[in-house]
Amino acid sequence: MISLAAMALATAAHAQVTNGGFETTTGGSTGQLNFDGFSATGWSAPPAANNYDFVFNSATATTAPPSGGATGASGPIYLWAATASPNGGNFLGSDPDYSPSGPDSTTGGAGGAVYQTVSGLTAGDTYAVTFYQAGAQQHGFSGITTESWQVSLGAQTLDSPTLTNASEGFTGWSSDTLDFTATASSEVLSFLAEGTGGSGEPPFALLDGVSLTQVSVPEPATWAMMLVGFGVLGTAIRSRRKTALATA
Repeated sequence: MISLAAMALATAAHAQVTNGGFETTTGGSTGQLNFDGFSATGWSAPPAANNYDFVFNSATATTAPPSGGATGASGPIYLWAATASPNGGNFLGSDPDYSPSGPDSTTGGAGGAVYQTVSGLTAGDTYAVTFYQAGAQQHGFSGITTESWQVSLGAQTLDSPTLTNASEGFTGWSSDTLDFTATASSEVLSFLAEGTGGSGEPPFALLDGVSLTQVSVPEPATWAMMLVGFGVLGTAIRSRRKTALATA
């Protein structure tokens, strides 16, 4: 007999985020997305002229290049004081105020959104997008900044809590969860950095450990009630069949 837990798992959509920790890259271990052949598996971004999205390694994010940091179209950069997230390894950093060629027409926002298509969704079901976020600042600049993420799944968009970062500081990592209702079996999941501070005090929104979980799967108690109902229905059907045979 199939257990209640197995039945619940069988109903769950197999929607997953690819490379939610930004650990798998091509064209190097760190760098700016779409610059000099660098990319993060599963994630897309505007051309390098329209994004300021970098993959950093937590062990070297605060170290000056070429030993650390990351290199992009405008040169090498590194961060003040940033540390590893609970997910460890790499993380994404995006400056929402940097836009050498203006906002990208497909993603909006100066920093350029990172995005991927998630398949295996069930329309009408609720999905929790969970991630770690933090606020940092590019080394060589100072000033109080704020950072957050505008997160979208399909046509629905929600904002993460806003973090306030001290000059040359680091906010530390926090875990955040936003709930979305799927409207199709495949939808685009995107993260667009938001922040204040301006080009003279550039904010960096950091992102790591992105995952997606279906949260509207029936609970075991619900399954139990359904099974009881099926049992009662089956008993009634058998009883009717016996009665029909006896009177035939």
